[in-house]
Amino acid sequence: MLEQAGIPGDYYTFNSFDLQMWIPDVLEIEDVPDEDREQGIYVLAASEDEKYQMVIRRYAYENEIESIEEWQELLRDQMGIDESVICYVNGLKVLEYQDTENDVFFCDIHITDGSILEFIFKPFSDQDYATCIVFMVNSLMPETEE
Repeated sequence: MLEQAGIPGDYYTFNSFDLQMWIPDVLEIEDVPDEDREQGIYVLAASEDEKYQMVIRRYAYENEIESIEEWQELLRDQMGIDESVICYVNGLKVLEYQDTENDVFFCDIHITDGSILEFIFKPFSDQDYATCIVFMVNSLMPETEE
């Protein structure tokens, strides 16, 4: 599908989480400043003009999150996020939702240590980038050893 769409990119492995994901060439992975890393940010990527952005952030809480369903309920009860969907992507259970006010798309994965790994994409209203986001989210998979 990527070849048909003509969107160049490559797969990246995030060793900290044993995950891999396709990322379009338009996004350049940046060094994460120490202060951002302390806030749980593991990956920052943006287009050269910073129009397109992706952030991967880990949320760890004192009380571990037991499941993606529990996370969905917390988001609804504490953040007022009523519209979200749990999907299966390449064997992973992911929670997807939007923040239309800020033009952001989120994809969250429950990590075995009781934390949440959140993929944040902006702007979701840009049709070309939204296509890339769909490819990125649907390419998420556990890292496989070759």
